[in-house]
Amino acid sequence: MYALETLKKQIEIELEKVTGKKISKKNFSIPPEGKGDLAVNIAFEIAKEQKKNPKEIADEIAGKLSIKGMEVKTIGPYLNFFFDYSKFSEKVLQEAVEEDYSSSDFGKEKQVMIEFCGVNPNKPHHLGHFRNESLGQAIANLNKFIGFSVITTSIVNDKGVPVAKAMLGYEKWKKGEEPDCKPDHFIGKLYSDYEVEVEKNPELEKEVKEVVQKIQNGDKEALETWKKIWDWFFEGMQETHERENVHIDKFYLESEIQSSGKQLVLEGLEKGVFEKEDGAVIAPLEKYGLPNKVLLRSDGTAVYATTDIGMAKSRFEEYPNLEKNIYCVMNEQSTYFKQWMKAFELIYPEYNGKIYHLAYGMVKSKEGKKMASRKGSGVLADDFMNEMTEKASEKAKENNKELSDEEVKKIGEVVGLGALKFSMLSTESTKDIHFDIEKALSFEGDTGPYLQYAYARCNQILEKAGSGFEKAGSIGEVDYSALKERQEKELVKKLSEFPEVIIGTTQNYSTHSLVQYLLSLAHAYSSFYENCPVLKADDEIKAVRLQLVKATANVLKIGLKLLGIEVIERM
Repeated sequence: MYALETLKKQIEIELEKVTGKKISKKNFSIPPEGKGDLAVNIAFEIAKEQKKNPKEIADEIAGKLSIKGMEVKTIGPYLNFFFDYSKFSEKVLQEAVEEDYSSSDFGKEKQVMIEFCGVNPNKPHHLGHFRNESLGQAIANLNKFIGFSVITTSIVNDKGVPVAKAMLGYEKWKKGEEPDCKPDHFIGKLYSDYEVEVEKNPELEKEVKEVVQKIQNGDKEALETWKKIWDWFFEGMQETHERENVHIDKFYLESEIQSSGKQLVLEGLEKGVFEKEDGAVIAPLEKYGLPNKVLLRSDGTAVYATTDIGMAKSRFEEYPNLEKNIYCVMNEQSTYFKQWMKAFELIYPEYNGKIYHLAYGMVKSKEGKKMASRKGSGVLADDFMNEMTEKASEKAKENNKELSDEEVKKIGEVVGLGALKFSMLSTESTKDIHFDIEKALSFEGDTGPYLQYAYARCNQILEKAGSGFEKAGSIGEVDYSALKERQEKELVKKLSEFPEVIIGTTQNYSTHSLVQYLLSLAHAYSSFYENCPVLKADDEIKAVRLQLVKATANVLKIGLKLLGIEVIERM
């Protein structure tokens, strides 16, 4: 266990001995500044049961407690615990400088599947996909970090109407040509060409249906064109993913899974779980506060929910240790997900709670409008990444004219993409994002560049300390009792919270919680830096303060990496 977790466990054990009550995380809180390091509210519960004054109960409990390494005082009805910072700091800082600080085996021998990046192979990613992929990959990173085996997946509508439109565009206007730009952008142009032409010639809709039938029936010539389109799309998507640092382990093709749920639905009908209504099979969900859901049409054909039910069952069979099957899909699909998930649980109650819809909102302009390109269409992720990195490069050059062109380009890429990802992950996922490019790229305020700059500042101090730090900062020679300033203790305490933040963020799928923690850590570091000299301090205090700087840099780096954001040594 990590330092803070160890102390909490000690408090739990001793309080349970004295009170006979089970102590949980909900009983703990962080008290106001100067009033201790942890507070426990168990006196309220006991006082309510015994109909006594909670302050008297707290005093009585405190009189019976004796916990090594901390002091307990009552402040009102709360039990407030004060740590021995010499020992606490030593353990925290020794842990916090390790590269895997806050990792754990919490999910050992368990699997998590995360589905995101569901796309049609007819056009390149837009900004909404960027939010989807940033969120899905961050949740994957976090789960891996605490010991889960993670499978990232994506469903592709590989042989549907969208790809048929792109195919028809190729056959009519670009046949025999190779892409003259990024291949997925080339496909997007084919698709848009079709959409323009179909307005002039509605008969093209019939041709699209014919193309769909041909590729689904295995027509050789149609499949050759389909393969060209698919290969170009996949090449372009992989290039975008590489830049975004996104990795998909397994692609599921809709053409291969469309009928997989029909038998399960019919079995549910036989068991009386589902019902027939006007010839259709429905899931009766009104008693669960949801609209009833058609699972098979009256003509026996499947709907999307049928496929999703079959897909979920096959995944649990394929991965028997699957603890969670997470779907990262926009919140406009929330009702639909509640419906099919409930229908699935009615057939298979053993999987109750193992499917989760990670819903997210739209990315809008700072004025709250739908974001669009100059042409009025959706903003392409590649174009937006280019704009962000170009602006970040300009700012880097303005801030430091001594940087080489290569350094400017590197900083622009890291800071620009970091700012964009930060904006996608710092807002609660279910809420819409009102994106302001200037605010996102600011080095002041709660932004990605601010955190990256905080890391660079730490690194700069460590570089200046040089070999002297490596000698004086070795674990055995640091005097942790020298940490006496309030800002030093606050920074130690903030560093100690990181393991719990990681677990909480992962369990709650709340990347914004990790972001808020990293911002609070950077603020605590800034206060420490302004009030506690490091390089100019006396030798006896310099070593331990350098350990604080090193630990802060390490935690910022780990936290940002889990969010998919790179750091840079010099800015």
